[in-house]
Amino acid sequence: MRWQQLILGLLIFCMMNGNSLNAQRVKWKKRVHKPPLDVQLFHSTLVANLPTTETLRQGNFEFIVSHRFIPALSSGFDNFWGVDGPAYNRLSLAYAITNRLMVELGRSNRLRNMDLTVKTKVFQNDHPVVPLVVGLRLGTAISPLNPEVYGRNRWHSRNFQYFGQLMVNTLIAKKVGLGIVPAWVYNSDLFSTDIQQTIALGSYLQVYVSPSWNLWAEVAPVISGFQDGDTPFTFGIEFETGGHFFKIFLTNSTRLNSAQFLAGSGGRGTGMDQWHLGFTITRLLRLGAKW
Repeated sequence: MRWQQLILGLLIFCMMNGNSLNAQRVKWKKRVHKPPLDVQLFHSTLVANLPTTETLRQGNFEFIVSHRFIPALSSGFDNFWGVDGPAYNRLSLAYAITNRLMVELGRSNRLRNMDLTVKTKVFQNDHPVVPLVVGLRLGTAISPLNPEVYGRNRWHSRNFQYFGQLMVNTLIAKKVGLGIVPAWVYNSDLFSTDIQQTIALGSYLQVYVSPSWNLWAEVAPVISGFQDGDTPFTFGIEFETGGHFFKIFLTNSTRLNSAQFLAGSGGRGTGMDQWHLGFTITRLLRLGAKW
């Protein structure tokens, strides 16, 4: 009888402790580790002309409208300090292939310049004191509607330009972003008999005063090669709302596409003669989704 009592006791014990055994089995379930989130130091994908390391979320689009009013501030009230125009403008559309890779197609009415760029993050480190993100942007540009120069047709190889930018972003304070952007342009002067190259060293500083607005400045001096005009300098204010960035600024350059902007401001002046009003509006889009 003892062995029968022992078996009966074991069955009762298993029935009473079945729930606790099942609970313990849940703890043995395999854990799934999610990949780390991207480090975000800046909010927008660009400052005014220079890119940040920020990319879009996979599947998102970004539509950008940029204006540079051609008349300078010195045109005064009669031309409303340049706002009456005319203006150079740029339209562009970007798409995120992945969270860290995006492509962009843009066009400026200055020399009918079109460009196609690819931008990606290549390194990121979420250090609590000195976070760091490094990105790369490569592109090609074409000005096919230029008047023929030295016997070229509109699709001549000398009407193509190539450029690359290395973006290095960090925070020097909790709400102060710093970016360094060394850049290279091949065939930076479309109207030269010889191929010209330009090396520029762009930089920018952005101070996030509140979640809805910030102040910023950027500069892109040419350090080697062809330069047309003064060093481009831009400073302004940015307003941020759901899906929108609205930037208003002063600049000494009316150039918008990278292959043109990186080679210099395109003009020289002093005082109010060299400053122009400009603005940029960006809109994030996702097909089939509402903001």
